[in-house]
Amino acid sequence: MTFASQNLTAGQLNAIVKKLGGEKGAMRFLAGELIVTENPKVGASRTIIAKLLEEVGQPVDLPAIERFVARQKFVVDQSGELPISYLGDNFRANFLDVVEENVKAAALKQRKLLKRLVDKPILSALGGEEKARVALAHVFDYLKTADRNLWFIFYVKDAKGVLWAVSAYWRGVGWSVGAFAVSDPDAWGDGSHVVSR
Repeated sequence: MTFASQNLTAGQLNAIVKKLGGEKGAMRFLAGELIVTENPKVGASRTIIAKLLEEVGQPVDLPAIERFVARQKFVVDQSGELPISYLGDNFRANFLDVVEENVKAAALKQRKLLKRLVDKPILSALGGEEKARVALAHVFDYLKTADRNLWFIFYVKDAKGVLWAVSAYWRGVGWSVGAFAVSDPDAWGDGSHVVSR
């Protein structure tokens, strides 16, 4: 049997483990919870070593929005501008007071989860919280034309600036929209679609 590390010295292997954060980091890497990427500063394109997400479909271009008032838009109404059948407790408590001003246009990409994952490795694979985050106004617009057979996850800041995972799936006659803390230990199912920039 040939080992992939046969040409590496013990010192080099030790250095790799240190860069991963020690033994715990190495174990997280092996479990798929820690992502390693190429350094964009040296001109390499971003590469996800552990295959967690697969980009699907074409980016959706969403317009700039001057002002978005969540309480006026996210309303349970099956015949409204966006058919909504349910708003979860966390969403109602944390997002209905969101008011977004001068939201810039964005092209949102859709990526399918290839395995069950909690939020932390997903956020890491997307390039961190700032890159993963989308405006609530764009969540609203995105769902207007989204595939009603899929489960969607968006990373959005609430009225206090706290990042949450906002989920949406079609439930009978409208979208069911919920919010979950990004520290939630429950994993998202494989096949869920993460929407981000």
